Amino acid sequence: MCCVVHDKRGHGDSDWSGHGSDSLAGDLAALLDHLDVIEATAS
Repeated sequence: MCCVVHDKRGHGDSDWSGHGSDSLAGDLAALLDHLDVIEATAS
């Protein structure tokens, strides 16, 4: 089992301006593709 925590844009020291939910969803999809994740669970 592996646990990955996605740090969304606008959290921490990153800038939030100009990023909507489509951008956030795209970021997460790209991360899952890069990691070859086939199945994921959100909590």
